[in-house]
Amino acid sequence: MKRWIFGLVAILALSMTSCLEMMEEITLNRDGSGIYELKFDMSALFSDPFMAGMMAEAMQEEGADEIEIDSMINMASNLSSDATARERELANRIEARLQMSQSKELGLMSIKFPFEKVSEINEFQQVFSKMNEGDGGGMSGLMGGGMTPNSSVFSLDGRTLTRSIPDMDVDLEDVLDDETMAMMKMMFADASWSTTYHLPGRVRNCDIEGAEVDGKTVVVSLPFLELIEEQPNMGGSITFRRR
Repeated sequence: MKRWIFGLVAILALSMTSCLEMMEEITLNRDGSGIYELKFDMSALFSDPFMAGMMAEAMQEEGADEIEIDSMINMASNLSSDATARERELANRIEARLQMSQSKELGLMSIKFPFEKVSEINEFQQVFSKMNEGDGGGMSGLMGGGMTPNSSVFSLDGRTLTRSIPDMDVDLEDVLDDETMAMMKMMFADASWSTTYHLPGRVRNCDIEGAEVDGKTVVVSLPFLELIEEQPNMGGSITFRRR
């Protein structure tokens, strides 16, 4: 995959943050294994005339008529040379995919991590964070860097899934000047964040604030600006039945 593609995607994504949908999904199987997934939907890029023009210009420079990309990305290559064998083993499990289709008006980046036990999500988050530290963070750089609640600690005790999130207690107005704060609010005005939990049995109890429960599914959604500005604690526990 040519580097200009990632550069274009990064620029367009940052330019269109107000239309972004950021989604986190945790699918838990009965044996404690499952899939942790992050999705970064920027399909709205293709319906914006200005952005469509930028993409068309970039494609012309490359001698192509339109953007049609469906590519798997090797995330393990973003690890530093001093990464441990365990870190590389976890990184090699990651299934990263970039889909950009001008004809379908589809723009989606996804990172899928299959885990054997819930605690491996915590290890994955640490490895994912390290990927952002090196040069050319690529896809991890776009989707990491504080854009997800990646300081969470997941645990499973019987049929109770718990997510603990430490209180960051950081006031953005104390660290950002007025101009930067105003620009950030404008950029993220309509961006959204959602977390979806898929459980192996019907949910019996859930104490996550603002969560919507529907059978075996729990959804927590909020404006992305609220997530980074007010820093609500999205942690809590979900207890589910056997079936």
